[in-house]
Amino acid sequence: MTEDRRRTPRGVEGPPDAGDTGPPGDALLRAYPSATGKELLDRILESENPARIVESLSFGDFFWLIKKIGAADSIPLLSLATDDQWQHILDMETWDRDHLDEEKAMAWMKRLYGADRQRTVRWLLSDGYEFACFCLKKYLDVLVAEEGEEPPEIPEDYFTHDGVIFLGVSNEALRPFIEEVTKLMAGEHPVRYLSLLQALPVLIATEMEEELYHRRSMRVAEQGFLPFDEALEVFAPLDERVLVEGIEERVAPVELDEDEMKALVPLLPLYQAEKGSLFEKALTTVGEPAALDRIRMEFAGICNAVTAVEAPVIEDAQDLLKTCRESAGYLNLAMEMLCKNDPERAGRLMIANPLLSVHRVGFGYLLKLRWRVEQWKKKSWFDKNGLTPVFWGDDRGGVLAALLLKKPMFFQGLDSPEPVKSFEHAGELDRAERVIEEIAALDRLCSKLSEITPPDGDLFLEEDLTYRQLLFDVWSRRLLQLKPSLSGISIDQAASLFRLLRSGEERPPFRMGGFDETFVNDLTAQAGKTEDLPLLRASLSSLWEEFRRECESADIAGLGPVIPKFFLILSPEKARTD
Repeated sequence: MTEDRRRTPRGVEGPPDAGDTGPPGDALLRAYPSATGKELLDRILESENPARIVESLSFGDFFWLIKKIGAADSIPLLSLATDDQWQHILDMETWDRDHLDEEKAMAWMKRLYGADRQRTVRWLLSDGYEFACFCLKKYLDVLVAEEGEEPPEIPEDYFTHDGVIFLGVSNEALRPFIEEVTKLMAGEHPVRYLSLLQALPVLIATEMEEELYHRRSMRVAEQGFLPFDEALEVFAPLDERVLVEGIEERVAPVELDEDEMKALVPLLPLYQAEKGSLFEKALTTVGEPAALDRIRMEFAGICNAVTAVEAPVIEDAQDLLKTCRESAGYLNLAMEMLCKNDPERAGRLMIANPLLSVHRVGFGYLLKLRWRVEQWKKKSWFDKNGLTPVFWGDDRGGVLAALLLKKPMFFQGLDSPEPVKSFEHAGELDRAERVIEEIAALDRLCSKLSEITPPDGDLFLEEDLTYRQLLFDVWSRRLLQLKPSLSGISIDQAASLFRLLRSGEERPPFRMGGFDETFVNDLTAQAGKTEDLPLLRASLSSLWEEFRRECESADIAGLGPVIPKFFLILSPEKARTD
């Protein structure tokens, strides 16, 4: 590796850009979430000292900057970056778990070459020697004309730079680049160039790849990109009692020299946290720079561990936002549960404990809820009858299905641009628990109703069957004085029901006054004595209100699209036998 570009900032002696009050790249990274890749690139290149900004970035921040700007447009930044920043880009962009993708590697080698030809060649012949050997082996065939021996038969399309070593390229698209870069290698360091080419025929690719992977793993582990099994710790639940709260630090702050700080302390991940969250407010209470650096490093490590588990191949900058928001959300959830809305208290919690422990406590709350839901579901009436969460409708069923995911999620609704997202707030956890309690109360009611009135044999085979239809079926048959059954009503019976419900009302909106209490009272009476009666009554009242809103504006002839949502409608053949 070239000495002047390893970590010594080029141009660092220049003055900071006007308006910069923190590290040279701080203002740039704060603009990252809202700016386009082109805007970020222009901001760097139009600054007084672009090299100072780029070289001040940690490896992680530089990588995410490249992801947002785009590989094709990143060459101007690569020309300003250090060799260590180059290495991190290769570590992140060319590996798929334990496999080094030669095509991606060659694409990035070409970009580095386009950024700085001489430096790339020097790097390939020094620190990048094994990387170059592994990548070139796939595309190069080497023939050597040994002195004093019969010269080998050289194919016409082979080329040579010294009259001794002849090279054939298996990929015509790469031929111009490989011919040019090997020519520069031969001129830069003939002995090292010869050693590299002579090693290719005898190189065992699997052994070389294993060695490269080992080195890469050690480098990225410093950034939190641990092997899958180790990275899983980020999702290992931890009891809240493990955390200690105190004014004095229980975790030692980091002490880094200037080079280590540039390499290891990323700023960007923390800037992705939700604005106005308790986590963000707590950060403002941490006044000690060393403690804040530790928090930055630990948060970036958490985000990178999540990435190692969930998305080993990073596609674009949105992956950063998603991962950082998710990790910040679990931290914020733990802080809201433990510190309520007190930023000072939450700040002390961060200072006193490893951030990973706080994250695990936050995620642990979700796992505890999921475990309770799974245990309930096994004993539930709907599960025993082969029904799925869809039975509970879009809203309640969505909450249930999202909680049962391997990583529990918060259901926001099908109308939301993001129907499910990671949990971030204690209020979301409370809401999800409330919905599960409502489902459990309704499930017990459905169980009672099916005991009193056994369902039709094919009822649970209905593809779109919901609890609404089942409850309204029982109630409507009682109101119409039909024989008790869980089988549905005919379309004519549905019309009769609506005439009864709207009696005394001549025009919309039809309020169906008084029947709300009848509906709730009739069904709760079927439930018998139960501790969750208030919750059941509230759930049934909510169901009736939904029914009233959907039906109040249409005349009976116009209720066709609404009726199937709330009623099981019998086919004409079945209706005749009812």
